[in-house]
Amino acid sequence: MAVARDESRPVLTGIQMRFEGDSVTMSSTDRFRLSRYTMRMGALRSATSETRLIASSSACLSMTTWMG
Repeated sequence: MAVARDESRPVLTGIQMRFEGDSVTMSSTDRFRLSRYTMRMGALRSATSETRLIASSSACLSMTTWMG
């Protein structure tokens, strides 16, 4: 993911996550690059409506470390 590491621009340090149906789309930018990744949730329950949230990059990194 393209995420800024500089805390002087906090708006660029987050990852937008959009849950829709059985997929999740993650989008982020570091001011120079824009990245977007979509994956199917598979065994997880499908979202009944579209849900969006912005998570900090550090929280996402912690989640991926925790999930293995």
